[in-house]
Amino acid sequence: MVQRACFHFTPTLAGTPRPDFRKEAGVEFQKPSVGRIVHYVSHGSPVRPDGTQAFKSECRAAVITAVKNDTTVDLFVMNPTGVFLNQDCYYTGEGGGANNEAGPGNWPGGTWHWPERV
Repeated sequence: MVQRACFHFTPTLAGTPRPDFRKEAGVEFQKPSVGRIVHYVSHGSPVRPDGTQAFKSECRAAVITAVKNDTTVDLFVMNPTGVFLNQDCYYTGEGGGANNEAGPGNWPGGTWHWPERV
């Protein structure tokens, strides 16, 4: 499991701290905490016999409301048509998509991950 770095703050010339994304041994460490923004992957609707879906699985904005451990959290999920409170959502990791691993466009429904950097 790849983890991301906790925010370390370094002073700027004006004295205001700014995030410093440090890496240790090539692995970033980031722990979930209440109030953090993450992506929740919706389940989507069941697949029809012709292979189509009324609603596809999509990433949705979510806020962590409780932390069970480093991989399991409760979420406040924000959808365009309403909000949901989901408990015991599991972290999917930072997979790359090779060999059907989790990754952008291939995250399993009902899980959460850190937002992709754009």
